Amino acid sequence: MTRVPFGVTCSPFILAATIKHHIKKFKGNSEVHEMLDSSVYVDDLFYGGDSLEKAHQLSTDAVNVFREAGMNLRKFQTNSTELKKIWIENNVTSETENDNRKILGLIGNVNTDTLKLEIDSLLEMIPNLKCTKRHILKTVAKIFDPVGFISPFVIRVKCLLQQLWELGLDFDDAVPQRVRQNWLEWCAEVETLKSFSLKRTLFSNYDVDEMEIHVFADSSTKAYGAVAYIRHKRTFEVQFVLSKTRVAPVKKLTLPRLELLGALIAARIASYLKSLLRISACDTYCWTDSSIALNWIKGSAIRWKQFVANRVREIQTLTDPGKWKFCEGRENPADLLSRGCSAQKLLNSEIWWSGARWLSQPKYLWPATVERKIPEEITELKGVKTVVQNITVQKPEHPFHCLFNKCSSWSKVVRVAAWCLRFIKNLQKTNDKTKTFLLTSEFEEAQNVILKYVQEEAFHEEIQRLKINKPIKTHSKLLALCPYLDGNEILRVGGRLRHAKLHENTKYPVILPKYHVVTDLIIRHYHLKYLHAGNQLVHSAIRQRYWILCARVAIKRIIWKCVRCARLRSALSQQLMGDLPPSRVNPSRAFSKVGVDLSGPFQVKPRKGRGIRPMKTYACIFVCFTVKAVHLEMLGDLSSDCFIAALKRFAARRGKPDEIFSDCGTNFIGASKELKAVCSTESVANFLCTNEIVWHFNPPSAPHFGGLWEAAVKSMKFHLRSAIGAQILIYEEFSTLLVQIEACLNSRPLVPVSSDPDDLSVITPANFLIGSTLDAIPERDVTNFTIPLADRWKLVQQISQSFWKRWSSKYITQFQRRSKWQRPHYNLRVNDIVLIKDDNLPPLKWRMGRVVETFPGSDNQVRVVKLKTQLGVMKRPIHKLCVLPVKS
Repeated sequence: MTRVPFGVTCSPFILAATIKHHIKKFKGNSEVHEMLDSSVYVDDLFYGGDSLEKAHQLSTDAVNVFREAGMNLRKFQTNSTELKKIWIENNVTSETENDNRKILGLIGNVNTDTLKLEIDSLLEMIPNLKCTKRHILKTVAKIFDPVGFISPFVIRVKCLLQQLWELGLDFDDAVPQRVRQNWLEWCAEVETLKSFSLKRTLFSNYDVDEMEIHVFADSSTKAYGAVAYIRHKRTFEVQFVLSKTRVAPVKKLTLPRLELLGALIAARIASYLKSLLRISACDTYCWTDSSIALNWIKGSAIRWKQFVANRVREIQTLTDPGKWKFCEGRENPADLLSRGCSAQKLLNSEIWWSGARWLSQPKYLWPATVERKIPEEITELKGVKTVVQNITVQKPEHPFHCLFNKCSSWSKVVRVAAWCLRFIKNLQKTNDKTKTFLLTSEFEEAQNVILKYVQEEAFHEEIQRLKINKPIKTHSKLLALCPYLDGNEILRVGGRLRHAKLHENTKYPVILPKYHVVTDLIIRHYHLKYLHAGNQLVHSAIRQRYWILCARVAIKRIIWKCVRCARLRSALSQQLMGDLPPSRVNPSRAFSKVGVDLSGPFQVKPRKGRGIRPMKTYACIFVCFTVKAVHLEMLGDLSSDCFIAALKRFAARRGKPDEIFSDCGTNFIGASKELKAVCSTESVANFLCTNEIVWHFNPPSAPHFGGLWEAAVKSMKFHLRSAIGAQILIYEEFSTLLVQIEACLNSRPLVPVSSDPDDLSVITPANFLIGSTLDAIPERDVTNFTIPLADRWKLVQQISQSFWKRWSSKYITQFQRRSKWQRPHYNLRVNDIVLIKDDNLPPLKWRMGRVVETFPGSDNQVRVVKLKTQLGVMKRPIHKLCVLPVKS
């Protein structure tokens, strides 16, 4: 591709990179390379020469360079008629039709060698403009003055635009009359700028050693800026170079700080000019009419406060503090920048175009810098820390805050405030002191005093603006309410209900903040007044007198904290479902980790025959944690000896368990209380210790902690009821039935053996006990086949490992999902107040307790806590607790 396509995003870069590439080829010719490298802007070249011969040579070299790149450099323009003739003689194209030519946004006249601003388009636009913020902003954007020739004139309309922003007007709203008048005056003066022109060249004979840069800075409460000049040391000729101005920040700063901002712009301009004009060695002087700012600049930056120190540090980096001078304000050309002026005054201002009058005089006539004493309160000195002892001084609290903290109801707060106001009035009287009960007028006065104090705290800025008849700012949260101050200087909603036949308090409710103790007291007052009403009713009642910002959120927050409502809600605590313990997810021998529970009693006859009275018997259920295998044992009673015998029978047939888990309930469901009583006896404890068995008890009232064996008990009872119904079996029949139920439970499928749809075989708990299901069909006789013992052992091991591999890859992965309790919730902490759920009592009668200890799990989530109640200390799961919204 040999052409740059228009409209493509990368086109400007392609053009610039191509030009730079070809310019690099001519580094040997330093003058041509420097000219092209620094003076090409997009596809235009702006340069000049000190003599006719040099200008002709540079133009010829430039044409040759671009010709080698396949580019035709043409349409030359110059202010020299002789150079034009030479170009024509050498067949170099030049433009002679139009004297005016745009140069980087400015208009240059090649005949007069002057520059002027492009304002024709602005003059055409002004008659069609309206006096709105949109059109004023459009005008400001239309002005293109990069050098800052007319900055004192432009700053006026920029300050005008800032005023409109502070008024909070919309873009198409009509502006106030005062702003309108200033705007029309400014527009009328624009046409005066048509006569403006400035000489393009600074000096005819350019010598770096004979140049000086002078930058003046100034500031006012409206704007600040700086203007730069170049002075010839020998001829004392001074030329305007550059100016820069800015509107003062909306956030009010002191005048010395604004002067420092102007000085910072001056330092940046000085540094920019030295690099732009390549005169880094020339003398640079900066002038200001602020003694305070000058004192800051000449001092050490670390002495001042942060705002001043940061800017002084940059000024001292860019300029020499010793070259900063003082000049009077009337002799400072930057004074026009900070205050603004008319177009005619600007064009006729000698001080603006030529600098201070003494710049055209010898150096010894310049104003001398006189040391002036700066008041200590504005020096901005950083405080020196010489503290040897820390002393905490408590700021005196406002009496209202003490009242709010001590009273828990709105009516009591108002009543106490009313008594205090009466006391103050009685102190001011000598006779006729009021001694009766509180009057309605006194109650209303106390309310107004409190509300006024609250609003002054929350809406201070809005109230101050309304007091001086200024509109509130557009970013204020009260803007949509059209607030106003009533006769008692209380902030009320202006609204749109002026013609409604409503009570005055309803049409113009008092505005209250979202977060304030008085707002909370008022919401609680109406909540209790309407018998613990809900959000909608409380909101409707409050709106009759008050307008609370974000009222629904505030009301919901207060009602949620109501203790009585919390009791009625009885929302029980929850927590993320915990991870399965290692004993459930790691391969191990069947029944090495078991859960145990008791079920019963069941009615059983000792033998057949008439008149035989039934007796009670129990079932002991052992469940393997790893493969869900079940073992059932029959107990004649709940004695220690009977349980130990059942445990011995279980260990003899299934192997000794390493750990046993069981419930620790508070009721008789599943005989868990009897189980704990049995297991707590000395004989059972000795048996467990001798056989190295560790027993774990789950927290009381937490059946979900033992869901594995609870499910086994449920399944066992289902089969038992289905088999016997209402019959009473004899002991042998019941014992046989339990073993058959055990076989059924151990034949339940865990996972399929293979993914083949035609293969109906599955893995059951029995596979891990005997190698096949308990109801498997007998296989053919293979006794005649002789298999070496070693190979047979390997075969058995292979089958076993195949089962465990299938268990690890298919069975365990089924437990990834959390069927409930899927998100983390609030972790109970020590000293939290809770209600303890009792299934036999209504929520209002549940016992109250305080958390004295928490038991976080491996994931740092609390699911079990220890509580202190009137009856003592107990341990409970959080799912049986309701947290009360009270501070302990």
